[in-house]
Amino acid sequence: MLGEWNGTYNYSEKIQLKYGKKGETGFTIVITEFDGVHFKGTVQDDLETGGTPGQGTIQGTLKNGTLYFVKKMPVYSSFTKSGEKKLFPVEHPPIHYIGHENENGTFKGEWKIKRRIIFKRIPSINKFLFGLGRKTTGTFKMSKS
Repeated sequence: MLGEWNGTYNYSEKIQLKYGKKGETGFTIVITEFDGVHFKGTVQDDLETGGTPGQGTIQGTLKNGTLYFVKKMPVYSSFTKSGEKKLFPVEHPPIHYIGHENENGTFKGEWKIKRRIIFKRIPSINKFLFGLGRKTTGTFKMSKS
């Protein structure tokens, strides 16, 4: 598990149709700690394919070929009703990934952001962000570099 992994994620068909977000978004994960089950590392989305800016963290487990991790990004991104991506200078809600290992050592699976109430203070402009975040889902795949 240790080392660099490259992957892509897609939004669910429902999100693609509603907000016009199509295509794969690339990401790179670097696993820095692994004890045989638990792991930690960093993640960077590819901005040119629509990723969220900033270096995030991941923490998860690998058991019996099932990969589970939580991705945390330093910037909150959301789509407006017109399909534009909007960024806020607060931490993004956790993104939960679960996947299964294929024979060739790659992983494929699903990710989700749980429905939530968003209430965060944005210190840089001394205002609050308040809203109801929607459940968002999609698929991903990743392989070792």
